[in-house]
Amino acid sequence: MIAPITTTATPAVTPVALPPITDLSLTSLRQVVTELGHPEYRGDQIAAWVYRSQIGAFDEMSNLPKSLRQALADRFRFGALALEGMGEPLINYDATMGAVALLVDAVGLGVHRLTVSTAGWLPGMSRLIEDKYAVRLAVSLHSPDDALRTTLVPLNKRFPLATLLEACWEYQARTGRRVTFEYTLLDGVNDTPALARDLVALVRRHDVHINLIPMNPVAYLPFGASRPEAVEEFHRIIRESGVICTVRREMGRDIRAACGQLRTELQGREPVRATAGPA
Repeated sequence: MIAPITTTATPAVTPVALPPITDLSLTSLRQVVTELGHPEYRGDQIAAWVYRSQIGAFDEMSNLPKSLRQALADRFRFGALALEGMGEPLINYDATMGAVALLVDAVGLGVHRLTVSTAGWLPGMSRLIEDKYAVRLAVSLHSPDDALRTTLVPLNKRFPLATLLEACWEYQARTGRRVTFEYTLLDGVNDTPALARDLVALVRRHDVHINLIPMNPVAYLPFGASRPEAVEEFHRIIRESGVICTVRREMGRDIRAACGQLRTELQGREPVRATAGPA
């Protein structure tokens, strides 16, 4: 008896399974088009469509040959660049700076217009100092006191203030760029006049910008927003010392859609899932 021949069908590749075109750097795009038998400049044209237009498919790239448009559709998923300001970017250094390279090379932004915000991940800061895309640096400080900052930013236990600030001044010396310190004001926690003066003492000899951020009220967090008069006094002390200081104006607070409010509000209604982070 002859057994029937069975075959296993190879599943078709769906668009969802294809890698996104935005994963490619400008150099990689140029390499792809040359491997497909087209001149290198076609890679620049593709980048312009992806990052500077509002088209929704490869077929809409009207200045490309139809054969190239089809080849791209067969190999990549079309989609605009999507960036999302969650987690510590300098821990994921290669991906972060890969995005920076795309914004500089493909979109045409200058590095002086881009800022990476960090809680103080020193290995990444050390790499940034040496990087050809040495973008602006913003450090989430939140306190000039080591013990309090460790409570607010647990990473401070690993990289305390003295070490962090030394890296900031090294970055400044090597790049010539001003350092921004983000400081979220919490009612009765880190918004006292004494802490404002301590903050001035830490940074006044350097070219810095203090960005004060009034906390947006969130029902599920143990901290409250600083009173307006406390914000103004903190701001006044820093400003009168000669240090550049601004107060961020939060949009959407009245409808609970400002930074951190909507996401935390939704998480408060769901089981909290633990996430790993730097110790």
